[in-house]
Amino acid sequence: MPEYTDNARIPLLDQNVAQPEVPENTAKQVIDQMLTGIYTYDTVADLDITIPQVDDPTQPTDWQNFMIEINEVTALTTQRNVTLPDYKRVYIFRNSTSQTLNFKTSGTGFTLAAGLTAYAMSDGINMTKITFS
Repeated sequence: MPEYTDNARIPLLDQNVAQPEVPENTAKQVIDQMLTGIYTYDTVADLDITIPQVDDPTQPTDWQNFMIEINEVTALTTQRNVTLPDYKRVYIFRNSTSQTLNFKTSGTGFTLAAGLTAYAMSDGINMTKITFS
């Protein structure tokens, strides 16, 4: 059974693995996605969105991408929540919908108006939009 880093959920190299290049390459893919990846989520219903965390030692998962863009394929009629896993990390969010989105984890989040992009940080429970002065 693979073990993972606490927040980035990068698979650790198992001493007993027959092909050590598999988890090593997967770890490098996760790091690459966290630095440069863009995940585009297309709405399929007028509902809140959950981007789940699933440990899979062979594939990086959607929430691990540096930027997450929400596209409105199915029309949203009201403000919606976009819930992400409870891990410490930074994100860029792009709201490409006609509604305000509330990006959050299990704690508090922040709203992002339609058409805007935000740099944000999760402390593992709460999501905070980062602003520069």
